[in-house]
Amino acid sequence: MSSITGSHMTLTVSSVISGALMGGTCSPVSDISVLSSMAAGADHIDHIKTQVPYAILNGLISAILFIISGYIFNR
Repeated sequence: MSSITGSHMTLTVSSVISGALMGGTCSPVSDISVLSSMAAGADHIDHIKTQVPYAILNGLISAILFIISGYIFNR
């Protein structure tokens, strides 16, 4: 899709991967979240509640940096 729209390929791929990782971390039914809480011996919902603020903060920072990078690389 990035070759059709003329977007920078590296930014497109990295944004998709980082979005998938954020979704996997925030989702309570994700295999990453279930296995992490089981391996740590923690309550699953408590594990999700502690992970969501960090994931959202990192997602917001990433989104801002992807927007800035998009303007820089696609001039």
